[in-house]
Amino acid sequence: CNKSTIIKSEAVGADTAVVADLEIGYGQLIYTYRSNVLLDKSKNFIKVNHIEGPFNYLENEWRFEEISSKSSKIIFSIDFELNIKIFDILITKFFDKAFQKMVDSFHQRAEEIY
Repeated sequence: CNKSTIIKSEAVGADTAVVADLEIGYGQLIYTYRSNVLLDKSKNFIKVNHIEGPFNYLENEWRFEEISSKSSKIIFSIDFELNIKIFDILITKFFDKAFQKMVDSFHQRAEEIY
């Protein structure tokens, strides 16, 4: 994950719907995909669905469960298939490393905000 850009954000009932671009890449292989992101106002979940880009499909969800006033449990699920075979092979090979980098970035940003 190299860069993210919010294209549009609007209230949907009590929640927030966002259209966002995420640039992903490894070496010279760099692609941008667009997603619908639903942010729960109560901060219990984030749901992401693919709109366009190098995926045949992509869905992921972040669920947050409060453990105490200073800690939470985060449950992450993802299901995807890339439409670029070489990129699909690479991301499958390096998924654990990429996922750990994403979790570390998420944690760092949460520390900054909260």
